[in-house]
Amino acid sequence: VINWWAKSGKKHFNGPFYGLNTIRRGISYSMNIVAVRTLEQVSPQVAFNYLKKLGFSTLVESRYNETTGQVYSDINLSLALGGLTDGVTNLEMSAAYAAIANGGVYNKPILYSKVLDHDGNVLIDNTTPESHRVLKETTAALLTSAMEDVLNSSDGTGTLAALPNMAEAGKTGTSENSQDLWLEAYTPYYITGVWGGYDDKKPMANIYSQSWHNKLWKNIMTRLHADLPYKDFTMPSSIKRQEVCSKSGLLAAEHCEETISEYFAIGTVPSETCEVCEEEWLKAEEERLKQEEEEKKNQEEENNNSEENNGDGENSGGNTDGNTGGNSGGNTGENSGDSSGSTDNSRGIPQPSN
Repeated sequence: VINWWAKSGKKHFNGPFYGLNTIRRGISYSMNIVAVRTLEQVSPQVAFNYLKKLGFSTLVESRYNETTGQVYSDINLSLALGGLTDGVTNLEMSAAYAAIANGGVYNKPILYSKVLDHDGNVLIDNTTPESHRVLKETTAALLTSAMEDVLNSSDGTGTLAALPNMAEAGKTGTSENSQDLWLEAYTPYYITGVWGGYDDKKPMANIYSQSWHNKLWKNIMTRLHADLPYKDFTMPSSIKRQEVCSKSGLLAAEHCEETISEYFAIGTVPSETCEVCEEEWLKAEEERLKQEEEEKKNQEEENNNSEENNGDGENSGGNTDGNTGGNSGGNTGENSGDSSGSTDNSRGIPQPSN
């Protein structure tokens, strides 16, 4: 699994990966690895069961193809990235996101409330649609808070859909080669889902602008909210804010460089102190000491080499002066004073000095 920007060769942040990240950051920047790792922890089966409770009717639990002998199932890790056998409909996707917006309560979508015959008799009554709780209120609120960053943070994937006068939250989606473009997003008033693509899965990459679905959502919702007062999402009293390390999500320790204020459901507020930054600091400190030791060693070797070179120069000078001055001068004087009595000295053979 790689993040979406890595496949295109784009250079984002630290390359194809971005190191440690919070779930909030993973959602706002649509990090594939964060989604898959999360699904891995909760298990594909649990996620599949939740999707069924959220009203998705096209999911495949197990299907055997008699012609090929292949078994198809959506209960796998590709579920995190929308890798489904038959896909989903926009209506059911919007209904699922509406459950998050509705505090975790799913309401089966209806296209009409009541059907009467010509005598006024009720034939179909949808005034009380099917409804049941799927998510805890705190879970829904935390998801909404994280998805607000998709449209409002500086590097969220849906910033082009941000409304100037209303709180909004949602999630973008792009399949392989832009065969599908999604934006499911909502305000405290309404939810709108935009899907774009071809029935034959024709790629839209490098053909159309990859942001038109965001602009379409914004145009629709701007008109819907034109006369509505600003409204914000509410946070349940069972959620509190806590200052934590931006890398580990745990209580900040001495060497945590950056902290963030994050929401937690009561009972899930971290009590452990960050060890990630401590380990990184220790590793960096070890590397620094190792480098200092290496530089010190190199400096000592350089000094030793310099002293050896200087020592060779003194010996050369001493020997030259001593031999030249002593031997030459001594021998010359001795030879001059005794030149008549010694044939060896006249030939310049060195003699011991007195």
